[in-house]
Amino acid sequence: MSNWTDHLKRIRRALRDPNGNLWTDAQLRHMFNQEQQLVMTQTAGVVSVRVLRIPPEFQTAYTYDWEWAYSDSADGDVIQSGYWDDAQATAYTYLWEAQELNSITPDVPASGEMWINPWEAWYCDTPAEPPPIPAPAGFYRLRAAYWDRDPIQALTRREVMDDPTWRTRGADALAYYRDSKLDNWLILHPRPSVVSWADSSSAEADPDTSEYGTDTLDVDGNLVVFFESRAVDLDDSDDESLLPDFLQRYVEYGVISRAYKANTDGKIQSLADYWAMRRVAGITAIKRFMSKRLVDRDYRLETGRMSSDSQYRHPRLPDEYPATYP
Repeated sequence: MSNWTDHLKRIRRALRDPNGNLWTDAQLRHMFNQEQQLVMTQTAGVVSVRVLRIPPEFQTAYTYDWEWAYSDSADGDVIQSGYWDDAQATAYTYLWEAQELNSITPDVPASGEMWINPWEAWYCDTPAEPPPIPAPAGFYRLRAAYWDRDPIQALTRREVMDDPTWRTRGADALAYYRDSKLDNWLILHPRPSVVSWADSSSAEADPDTSEYGTDTLDVDGNLVVFFESRAVDLDDSDDESLLPDFLQRYVEYGVISRAYKANTDGKIQSLADYWAMRRVAGITAIKRFMSKRLVDRDYRLETGRMSSDSQYRHPRLPDEYPATYP
């Protein structure tokens, strides 16, 4: 994988601007980040595999909305503990407290204990809310999820609520749902009752951020997710793109084309068109491959009793059809 410094060297070599006299690093990085998003959209995304930590790890928990600005949101995931009442700008712990604040006799049941950080839910006898699990970086759309090697199905919150014990139930996870598409959090149902608290690189509960097939993924006692990823903007010289190597070259071609089109002393329309053509040719080939990759598959119905040397006969027209004339 190449980092931003490697990309910048190749881009500047093609632009014949090694010292940054025409295009600054910030300009080229902005173009690179835009091209990443565009390439990912045009190629229907890239499927990534990650193992997520159970229990989940959050950087900070806050209560009031204004506290988010003082949290460590730039360094990790943060979560708002309890409930927030927009009408009265008040934070409360249990659902019945909202009625109490409005001078209404509370009649909303609230079972279990409230937690502040999600990992505390596993220390509660009956947690009042199921803990969320942060989605990995670049998460866009979930394709499949597995809990301890077993596939789990996707449900909606409404479907989960059909189980009267959905808030407090603990067992092996059978499904997952998302509270909101605006929050990239996954919630397992039921909540896994047994988790590992080890914190070493070889422990089962530790996340493995390697791509599937590159290194061995430890799936025992973990949540494994297959998801469509989106590119993450590069901000530092050591940042690496989430795109595979074969797509990164076309991102560079797009940056070079954009730079040559920019209204600077280095504007050369012919070179801009040349690099744009190279980019379009590569993206077109990839899109064609993705649309045709299932066409040539030969599906056959077989049983265990069929011998390995069976001759497969394909339907064909008779030799005398169609009629031929001298």
